[in-house]
Amino acid sequence: FQKLSSIHAYTNNIDYHMHNFYEIYLILEGDVNLYIKNSCYHITSSSVAVINSLDPHKLTNNTENNFTRIYFHIPDNFTSKFSDQKTNLSKCFNNRTAGNNVLILSHLQKDYMIDIFNKMTQCKDSRDNRFGASLLFDTYVIQLLIYVNNLYNSESFISPSRYSPDVEFITKYIDSHILENITLDSLADMLSRDKYYLSHKFKKETD
Repeated sequence: FQKLSSIHAYTNNIDYHMHNFYEIYLILEGDVNLYIKNSCYHITSSSVAVINSLDPHKLTNNTENNFTRIYFHIPDNFTSKFSDQKTNLSKCFNNRTAGNNVLILSHLQKDYMIDIFNKMTQCKDSRDNRFGASLLFDTYVIQLLIYVNNLYNSESFISPSRYSPDVEFITKYIDSHILENITLDSLADMLSRDKYYLSHKFKKETD
């Protein structure tokens, strides 16, 4: 395993990248867009996302405020090692409905996952020389995977969009006001955005 990390007071965007392992994103707070392949998920509340191996993804911050996330990196050989005929630990990555990457979490669900993360981090701490610490770490990862797989049997999904919220608003507005004189200035005023920023964003996402 790569070292699990929790990032606090984080404001910068994370550009497109991919991994050769499964990834679980736990977004605790903030207003962000999570792009996975061709889908965009607008996230404003505590949510969990699953990302398949080699799926390109990026995270953009919609405000100047901080957002908080925790991520888990899980090799494919780990899920295959501990799966059996009744329990496929990689099911939430490989066998879910297309587009169902992100789930909204209740406070209890979020706290449960944070607790697992804290226990895993303690086991990975170089100062933790307790007997069985490495085995405990594996059991916490298995516990996390079972929990996330069970969550993905629910229906609290965030529907993906092809575009970010700003660009999606613009495209829908243009469609419904096609006969009107629409200016970049008026769109920028409606969205409280800088018109040059909006023009660049629209061009980038629709080209």
